[in-house]
Amino acid sequence: MQSYFDLSRNVEVSLTFRYVGALPYYLVSGYETGDARVAWRPVQHIEFAVVGQNLLQPHVEYGGDPGPLVGIKRSVYASLTFRK
Repeated sequence: MQSYFDLSRNVEVSLTFRYVGALPYYLVSGYETGDARVAWRPVQHIEFAVVGQNLLQPHVEYGGDPGPLVGIKRSVYASLTFRK
C-alpha cells in the first residue's frame, strides 16, 4: 500500500507499507516493512527530503543462486535536489 499527501503547497509526505511472503526453500521468513518520505520545497527549484527505509523491522532477503542471504537493515538518509 502506498499513500501520498500534499500537506501544503511546499510539503509532501509519502508512506509505503509492504508485505513479502516467506521463501521456505531458501529459509527466508515473510516480513512486513515500511518506508516514509517527507519533502520540503522552500522555492520551486530546490527540494530537501528525509527518507526512512525498512522502518518496521530489519529482515532477510535472498541474495541469489548460489549467493548468501542478505540482511536488510533500517536506513535513513537526506537528499537535496536542484531542478532547472
